[in-house]
Amino acid sequence: MRFRKPSVSTKLTAEEQRLSKEQQATLRRMEELEKELQAYPKQIEEKKARNRERIKMQAEMAAPALSLGGARSARGNYQPARKLKKLPAREFNSARIKFLGLCLILATIIFMLWRSIPS
Repeated sequence: MRFRKPSVSTKLTAEEQRLSKEQQATLRRMEELEKELQAYPKQIEEKKARNRERIKMQAEMAAPALSLGGARSARGNYQPARKLKKLPAREFNSARIKFLGLCLILATIIFMLWRSIPS
């Protein structure tokens, strides 16, 4: 009597094929993960650079608001040119007279103080 070989070879080949496919999938996944791992420091550095730029821009935008006139200035340091408004002739003359009168009063006060100081 001859013994027949059991049909284990077909089962082994199917099992081997399944394991081979799993091994290939695992190797592909490992390669992908290694590529990600190599690219990760570069991504971190890019994020840090973007954050530095964002912080720098925010600081530049906030700087005018920290100064005295910054709250009154427009965003982006754009300040429209202000035209000097000329006073009408009547108001200009009255302002000139007031200025000269105040100068005369100041001169009188200084003269009186100078005279009252004993020499």
